[in-house]
Amino acid sequence: MNINKNTFKQIAFAVLIAASLSDFGQSQNVLAKSPAHRKDCAIKTFNEADYKTVKKIADLPAGVRHALKDSPMSDAGGPFNAGCVVDPNKPAPMTRLIFAAYSKDKCILHFEQGGIAHFFKISCYELCDKTGREKDTASLLWSTILTGPSRMNGIANLADLNKLIKSGELQIDPAKN
Repeated sequence: MNINKNTFKQIAFAVLIAASLSDFGQSQNVLAKSPAHRKDCAIKTFNEADYKTVKKIADLPAGVRHALKDSPMSDAGGPFNAGCVVDPNKPAPMTRLIFAAYSKDKCILHFEQGGIAHFFKISCYELCDKTGREKDTASLLWSTILTGPSRMNGIANLADLNKLIKSGELQIDPAKN
């Protein structure tokens, strides 16, 4: 295969971008520093009645949208670049929302991420400060890459997330903080 210099530079740049967006070389599980929230997000299931499910970025709480402002994400079913080569004529985000569910104080994001490897992630954000006021920018409590059978297709909803938590398949390791 014969690749010219411009094509090589574009591929190299795409690989660097994909590596940086996919937390390349880092732990699969990221847990926020506040130990007070670990049990709430890492062990307990989420009461589905307390959460509203959305599939559009515009429908997320403002604090979560602000937290994601530097990381473009497509709506569920929207355009998405699952690979590591970026077509400059058809740019698409490297992440795509599957679903989000939020309550008065937390927001769960389930999304897929492209790049060198395509995978599914779940992140939990805190929406309010200690006084109960909504934060301008939501704080990441934890984030993990799905493993086991769910790693191939992701999950469909909060009920599926609760099943992963109950089965122990969703692994959030506090020691890796």
